[in-house]
Amino acid sequence: MALFAHVAGFYAHYADEAPPAAVAQWNVRPLALPRESRHNDASLSLELFARLDAFLAARRSGCKLAY
Repeated sequence: MALFAHVAGFYAHYADEAPPAAVAQWNVRPLALPRESRHNDASLSLELFARLDAFLAARRSGCKLAY
């Protein structure tokens, strides 16, 4: 999918369910949420933001905007 060619994409799904086949063709990172152990949501949130920070840091050098 062209939408995820230049942006960071994530696909959240329950760990006990397989993502749809179309998701495998997208440039997204799957995030498997455990349905029964919701106390792990915080660690998945940290993983999401760590990946997003890495994505932004990799593209920051070419950015013309001031942050």
